[in-house]
Amino acid sequence: MKRSQQKIITTKSKIIRFMRISKKISQPDAARAAGCSPQAIGHYENGRMGIPENRLRRLLALYDFTNDEFFEYLNGKPIPLISVKDECLQLLDQIRNEDKLLAVHTILKSFVA
Repeated sequence: MKRSQQKIITTKSKIIRFMRISKKISQPDAARAAGCSPQAIGHYENGRMGIPENRLRRLLALYDFTNDEFFEYLNGKPIPLISVKDECLQLLDQIRNEDKLLAVHTILKSFVA
């Protein structure tokens, strides 16, 4: 299976997504500035592709973050939560065990019942 067909959400991909969204920059706008496709930005943010170093530098400049700020997050500084719903969906996507998913499902249903 190709890497682009599987999600491996890394800290690096989470940071890049946070930085883009926090500056209210769309994926197409980020792609134009970075010289790539919007799909590539999506692949970087969803862990389907690694981010080339030169593209990372372009994105950091576009998002108005420094290398030092990026490495602070990479080295453990908590990444601020942008969207609780998105974070929950990403966490759900990582659960592979059906019994655990069923437990989560039961809890979620109790909130909307």
